[in-house]
Amino acid sequence: MRVFPQKPTFIFKNKMATTGAAYYQNKEYGARCLFMEGLYIKNNVDLIDQAITDLEKEGMDFEVGELAEEAAQFAEKEGKTKLALKYMKVAHEARLYQNTLGVNQFV
Repeated sequence: MRVFPQKPTFIFKNKMATTGAAYYQNKEYGARCLFMEGLYIKNNVDLIDQAITDLEKEGMDFEVGELAEEAAQFAEKEGKTKLALKYMKVAHEARLYQNTLGVNQFV
């Protein structure tokens, strides 16, 4: 797990950001806070997956790609190659669809 020089400060700031995201009902930042908590604070894959799922539900493919790629790089550094491959597949799929428009959407 990555070690932060000021981990208590990081945890506090993440809680503040989570509270702000909830107050303003910002789904992207709420998911990003959940992702950070899962990846850097609790080392919990379920939280990471939930954050990615939340973004996928909102159609935020670019953000899914960003977070999945970060999770893949982290997993690779930890020596968890199967987990890294899983997240790289998620990132790749998200990148394929990030520029796709749906019905009745115009550029």
